[in-house]
Amino acid sequence: MRLVLAVALVAVAPGWAIVRHLPLDDPLARVVLSVTVGVAVATGVAGFLMYAGWWSPGRAATVLVLVTLGAATAKGHGLRW
Repeated sequence: MRLVLAVALVAVAPGWAIVRHLPLDDPLARVVLSVTVGVAVATGVAGFLMYAGWWSPGRAATVLVLVTLGAATAKGHGLRW
């Protein structure tokens, strides 16, 4: 059960923190983009840490938390095209 919750948190939290700044009206699009962006951010963090030779699960979790907190606390003015 903990594994399922951890994977869900890693897949959704960073993406939700980033996608909430986008001007989307469709809730389904917001959820799908949140998961997609969350997985992409987690993969990018893991890839960077592996490439740099700094990989450890604790370090990866720390970077993901910092990215999520940074995106969640950013002052989003919304992106208008």
